[in-house]
Amino acid sequence: MRQDEDLWSGCYSGAIEEKSFVESFEKVGFYGIEIDKREDTWTTIEDINFRSMTAIAHKGKEGPCIDKGQSVIYKGPFKHIEDDDNHIYERGERTFVCEKTFNILQQPPYNNVFEFINENEEAIDIEDCCDTSCGC
Repeated sequence: MRQDEDLWSGCYSGAIEEKSFVESFEKVGFYGIEIDKREDTWTTIEDINFRSMTAIAHKGKEGPCIDKGQSVIYKGPFKHIEDDDNHIYERGERTFVCEKTFNILQQPPYNNVFEFINENEEAIDIEDCCDTSCGC
């Protein structure tokens, strides 16, 4: 297909597989990747189906992981789920998470499937912290 000028100019030769499309977002640091639209096949060439796919992804999970005693409870519907950082959440079970993960889970697309427990409402100023209890 790469040698066919018509297929190359029509962007068929440069198309990527759906799994690679999603993985490319992961590789550059996006999280919460959702497949928003997956169109029907519009053409088949050499037994390969071509279609359009749209993904929604989020950026901004960089930063330190500081433990502030926050936790979440996964509400379901699945028995358990695993996030992009390999945290496993069992349905109905309290899971302690760092502040960064706690804040991410409070945003779409995650916020509707978790209950949030923040027993440590008092903010900790890392500059004033003098021991490891506040994550410094």
